[in-house]
Amino acid sequence: MNKLLVFDLDGTLINSSKDIAIAINYMREKFGHSPLDLDTVVSYIGDGAAKLVERAIAGLDIEFEDAKKIYLGYYEEHFCVETTLYPDVISSLKKLKSLGYKLAVLTNKPFSTTQQIATKLSFAEYFDEIWGDGSGFPLKPNPASISALIEKFNADKKYSYMIGDHHTDIKTGINVGVDTIFVTHGLGNTGDVEPTHIVNNFNEILEILL
Repeated sequence: MNKLLVFDLDGTLINSSKDIAIAINYMREKFGHSPLDLDTVVSYIGDGAAKLVERAIAGLDIEFEDAKKIYLGYYEEHFCVETTLYPDVISSLKKLKSLGYKLAVLTNKPFSTTQQIATKLSFAEYFDEIWGDGSGFPLKPNPASISALIEKFNADKKYSYMIGDHHTDIKTGINVGVDTIFVTHGLGNTGDVEPTHIVNNFNEILEILL
């Protein structure tokens, strides 16, 4: 059986908060509304684009589908202007691959955008699978997607981890019965769930897994 590491994307591998906020505020401006501050937009991230847009227009006289179309249209053209990898991501992925781990990305971000980001920021080559919204499974924290990854790689749950920066990620790991690692450098919080491990950066992830 194999060892499997499943990584969230936004707030875990990449800091995409500025590009997401710019796209949300572009959408709001189109409907004549003032921009939201970065911290507010960040607090809306974690449950997919639809929920993000829903939260960003709450209480406003805006049609949801129109807002989502404008947001996604802008973001898909400007998804990697300010977005960067967090420190030590590439070096850590290289090390983990050399240790025999199977690596996967599991995100609620749209699949096509996720693939483009992985290519543009040069980390696609380190992952055995990259799955996002549109990959054929319900969004996290539904465990169907991570269950499918475990089955695909014939992974041992005792040596499999869900790694993320949001309580959605931690719930996903708990729901499937694997240990979880919460990274504090990200965009989210642990909410009402308790991760197995809490780390501040990727070097600390290596210390757990080595």
